[in-house]
Amino acid sequence: MWALWKHRCDSVFQHTNPNALSITRHIEQYFQWQHLEFKLVTTNADSQRRATIFPRWQPPPEGYFKINIDASMLPNCTIAGIVILIRDPAGRFMEAMGLLQHARNITQAEAWGFLHAMQWAHRCQYKKVMFENDNMHVVNLLKSQKLYPPWKDACIINRFVSLLVQNPYWSCLHANRSCNKVADEMTKYVRKNNLARVLWFVCPSDFRTTLEADYACSSLS
Repeated sequence: MWALWKHRCDSVFQHTNPNALSITRHIEQYFQWQHLEFKLVTTNADSQRRATIFPRWQPPPEGYFKINIDASMLPNCTIAGIVILIRDPAGRFMEAMGLLQHARNITQAEAWGFLHAMQWAHRCQYKKVMFENDNMHVVNLLKSQKLYPPWKDACIINRFVSLLVQNPYWSCLHANRSCNKVADEMTKYVRKNNLARVLWFVCPSDFRTTLEADYACSSLS
């Protein structure tokens, strides 16, 4: 908005001709500074260009790890692929785990993902962790004491709430799906290839491009 206002003022008071390319470049630079993904879409109907804003993955504060969690299930299926991805404040790939999990639905699969992630972090004795997931319902269950999960999920929820209580520097965050791209791609890979359990200590080449895009944005902060 500031870029548009500045160019409008220049046009009115300085009698300059607005340059669409210059305005677009200013907006792109602002989006990069705010770690937002900028995408120009051309419609066939009016051939107008419009910007679509997608939030990007944000690194954790210094001294913390961020663990992204995602689950993938096909309709009418009871087996989910789950991925747990650990990154440091620089956005670098630390470790990742993929596994298959029986689940009643995608919400329960995401809940299992949180539990596996917290159990792993607890075993590794990570004291400062931000857990991030794109399922708002599960994150809200974790953050609110006033919401009550379905009874079939209550046991899972109670187990990772107990782990949260034991670790005062752990937190759970909801993120837009565009912030969970690497975990999303890896989860689908685990499900499609029926990987019961796998550990990665180096980012697989299939996901390196997406990871590097997140790393590039995190390095701007």
